[in-house]
Amino acid sequence: MKALVTGAAKRLGRSMAIYLARRGFDIAIHYHSSEKEAESLYYEIKDMGRKCSLLKANFLDEVQVRGLVKRAINMLGGPINCLINNASIFEYDTIKCATREGWDRHMESNLRAPFVLSQEFAIQAPKVFFDRKKEAKSQALIINVVDQRVRNLTTDFTSYSLAKMGLWTLTEISAMSLAPDVRVNAIGPG
Repeated sequence: MKALVTGAAKRLGRSMAIYLARRGFDIAIHYHSSEKEAESLYYEIKDMGRKCSLLKANFLDEVQVRGLVKRAINMLGGPINCLINNASIFEYDTIKCATREGWDRHMESNLRAPFVLSQEFAIQAPKVFFDRKKEAKSQALIINVVDQRVRNLTTDFTSYSLAKMGLWTLTEISAMSLAPDVRVNAIGPG
């Protein structure tokens, strides 16, 4: 089993990467600017006896986002079973002070990048198989990390909240579109 965790160098991403590695997954660690933390995680996962790779990409540049799944496949040596869309920009703004630049940063990183990665993941995802009872067993999973603000709106962090609302909707659409081969879920910490 193989997983690509975006924003894996710190906080929740790091915890999820370690959790998966302890359960037998090889891990592709995506990071942007947290190189030292990503390298530390890399060695921690390698010490568990798991295969691991480092993938640097800026999610504000779609050229760097495209092909990230393929890079993970090449570095880990096979199809990716789990994609965790965790990387995120979280910057303060409100409806009164939001800028186009801030809007674009949040939408690119928190919505567009997960959309592109989900497309690429679905293309390579292992197909569903049927057990002896003829029940479908998916071998592929996407987890989108949204935010509790999806259900508990505030007036702060407007662009961020709108992007995460979009990611929640992407989760619902993807779950319907990609079934039964790919299971798609979201978690909303906060």
